[in-house]
Amino acid sequence: MEAPGAQWEAISGPATAVYASRLGVFMINPETGLIYKYQDKAKRWDPIGGGTGKFAVSGGSLYRLTADGIVEWRGDSWTKIGGPAKDFYAGGAGLFATDPVTGVIRKYGGKPDRWTDVGGPGATFAVSSNHLYGLSRPLRRLPMERQGRQPVRLDQDRRRGQGLLRRGRRTLRHRPRNRRHPQVRRQAGPLDRRRRTRRHLRRQQQPPLRPLPDRSAVYQWNGKEGSGSGWAPAGAGLPGVAGRPNQSPYWDKRIKCSQKDADGRVIPTRYGNHLFGWKHLSGPHNIKKCELINAALRDKPDKVDGNRLEYLGHAINGTRQVKIKVIVQYAQKTTEENNPYDAGPGQRIGVVTAFCMNVPNNKCPHWVNQ
Repeated sequence: MEAPGAQWEAISGPATAVYASRLGVFMINPETGLIYKYQDKAKRWDPIGGGTGKFAVSGGSLYRLTADGIVEWRGDSWTKIGGPAKDFYAGGAGLFATDPVTGVIRKYGGKPDRWTDVGGPGATFAVSSNHLYGLSRPLRRLPMERQGRQPVRLDQDRRRGQGLLRRGRRTLRHRPRNRRHPQVRRQAGPLDRRRRTRRHLRRQQQPPLRPLPDRSAVYQWNGKEGSGSGWAPAGAGLPGVAGRPNQSPYWDKRIKCSQKDADGRVIPTRYGNHLFGWKHLSGPHNIKKCELINAALRDKPDKVDGNRLEYLGHAINGTRQVKIKVIVQYAQKTTEENNPYDAGPGQRIGVVTAFCMNVPNNKCPHWVNQ
């Protein structure tokens, strides 16, 4: 509702979009797709240059997303700060971008190519002055085998040219003919039957993926990076928002490897997810061998802080040497106040992360895995 005596003043013609922050007011020309900055004193719009793309503003910066990556403008020129992204979001809480392949969302660290993983894939995200919010997305339900009704990955039987096809509500299995002799059919022997049995058992042993709600909840990031990062339902108890205060985050509890330390603690390294565990340390930190972790865990912890243990080890290859730190949560749950990760009664979270010290981005060199 317009206040008495208030008036609107036209300061431009048609525009595709308008952005505003303390850096100024910007608009996109609908004909050229270029962005312009409004000069308040001169009452005119000046082009910034740099080409077209998707734009966002946060604090004293203007950002542009192109096919080549993300660039930043602070009032004088454009600087590339990151690689390609599926989408990006900006606000008072910072700049965030989603990975074009995995959908993982990352936060910009203020310097070029400095990004930190803060969450998994989501349907969409929004940034306020202080918080990052994410809308949960559905995890694709997998077709069920008639025997045992166990979930089966669509790519599980793509070996040797075989695969699963989906037609309507039925799941069909495609088995290609013999290309050399299409008219010759070989009678299945005992070896073939054993192979089929082993493939069936492997499919039965695949753990079912936990289905996520279909846009049923909005989650808020706790603002912590690394292993302490977590998401909690936002607006629990508010009308129209489905909060789930008792829902534990999904992660893979399976054990990749395990090692007993000098004090008798049996410490597992679980698969986890992109934030901690084997999936995390084998990605950004480039640790591909369990022996690199187990070698450090064989001794006594170098630092003990309650349930948090730190172990130090060394990787040596000829004249090359690097120090490796392993961080362990020797408790059933992680340290988040809301919805901590839970390993189950009598179990331990185990290795949270492991990384090489005194190297760029704590990423281990490739020779440690040789």
